[in-house]
Amino acid sequence: MLPYRQHIAYDPFLAPRRWMLRLGSRFYYPIAAVAVMLIIGIVVRDALLFNDNLRRLADLVLIGGVCLLVIFWRAERMWLRGAENWLVRLARPDLGFLWSGLAVVLIALGLIAFIQISGPNSVAANHLWPLFIFHLLFLSERVRTVPYFLVLFLTCLVLMLLRFSVSNTLAGVLTPPLWLATLAMSNFYLARRHALLQIRTELLRQIANELSNTPDIETSFETIAETIGYRLRYDHVRLWLFDHASDRLVLHAARGTPRVTWQSLGLPANGGIPGSVLTNRRPERWDNVSQCPHYESQPPFEWTRSTLAVPVVVAGQAVGVLDVISQNVAEFWEIDEEQLNLMADSIGIALARGQHARREAERLRDTLWLAVSRLNDCASIQEMFDTIAREARSHFGADLVALYQLAPGTGWPLTPPLFTGDFHHPDELRQLSVMEDSVLFDLLERWEPYYSTDATADSTLRRTASADIAFLSGEAVRSVAFLPLGSRSERAGVLFLLYRSPREFSPLDKLS
Repeated sequence: MLPYRQHIAYDPFLAPRRWMLRLGSRFYYPIAAVAVMLIIGIVVRDALLFNDNLRRLADLVLIGGVCLLVIFWRAERMWLRGAENWLVRLARPDLGFLWSGLAVVLIALGLIAFIQISGPNSVAANHLWPLFIFHLLFLSERVRTVPYFLVLFLTCLVLMLLRFSVSNTLAGVLTPPLWLATLAMSNFYLARRHALLQIRTELLRQIANELSNTPDIETSFETIAETIGYRLRYDHVRLWLFDHASDRLVLHAARGTPRVTWQSLGLPANGGIPGSVLTNRRPERWDNVSQCPHYESQPPFEWTRSTLAVPVVVAGQAVGVLDVISQNVAEFWEIDEEQLNLMADSIGIALARGQHARREAERLRDTLWLAVSRLNDCASIQEMFDTIAREARSHFGADLVALYQLAPGTGWPLTPPLFTGDFHHPDELRQLSVMEDSVLFDLLERWEPYYSTDATADSTLRRTASADIAFLSGEAVRSVAFLPLGSRSERAGVLFLLYRSPREFSPLDKLS
């Protein structure tokens, strides 16, 4: 036997072990069909050894039943994938509860007929009763608890009545139904446990994705605590962050506690369980906080009996603590530690993204200030365009840059445009003319920035046959940024940033 934590290292979803899961999910019913054929075939051979006609009839019925089982298995797989063909409409896998009840009746009638043919003392009565378990295995992953218990009760009752016809002893009557109920309930428990683990995994993945992609996370701490507490069923959630200025842990959110109770609450950097977690950068779980050596420096929540705290890490540094507390002793266990660690990691990712976004915003602000200061020193439109184009190519990676000036008063695009970059057909740009049905006028009518990550499939830019922006197709452009210059009432020009490789425009790029 291995300790519990050594079992955690075993991951059945790893590639070397995944073949068993794939084998079970794809071939469970065919393997069960082969097992049924072997069981019934052996029993039929022994029971009807000297009756060739009945044995052949039983073999034909057996083969037909297996074929129906395989066909139903195939129909169910197609139904689960959303198919609606004639086989799915004929098999109706959605009526699995009805088919299972019908299977109980058919198996019982088949056993009664077999017993009548071979006699009450035949091997059929003693060895074919496990057939009742196959439809229960089928139902264990597909129905709720009450319908499952209903079918299980019906099956055990039918089996008990069958055993009455061949046995007069208490053990002979009650032992097979009890064995059947035990095996069926064990399988039902394992199936439910697997389903709950799948649901829990999906829920944790969804919550972690929401937290890690939370914008402006510094203003959303209370919402995050409410989300974790509500979705994971924790009554009391607290989020601490380390304040470098005061060298203290400051409580920023506390679900389940009035704000007036926890507002401005803090701890020394190494005080209490949160301080210990921040210092050591590892989770701590106490089933009884009175046994904790940091109990004396705990915050004033006198009703706390058990707690679980995990660190929030950003760029290898612990910047906060996420903990849950309870009034009950031994409230939390390993599964809570696992999911709380995932939540803390997601908060750390969101904080890291927020820090990166602030640094990028500051860098872009400085870059734009420098670019604007350079524009003020320009003496002509060409110098301004050269400055803008140089910034666009160096800081935003544009391969090609084109600028259309707009005529004062009319707003008509002046040709040829100013352009820079490694154009394949620069002479065509110098001879461009603007048509009234041009897609450029559609963009001018909107007069708002427009970004296209795939210009070849863009419905707005698809009308590129007109000569005004024919460089979109002639220059193998994949992504486009259209930027109007000036206000809607005082239009100065429009700027195109062109990319020959696909590009995703981030909010910071659009802001710049």
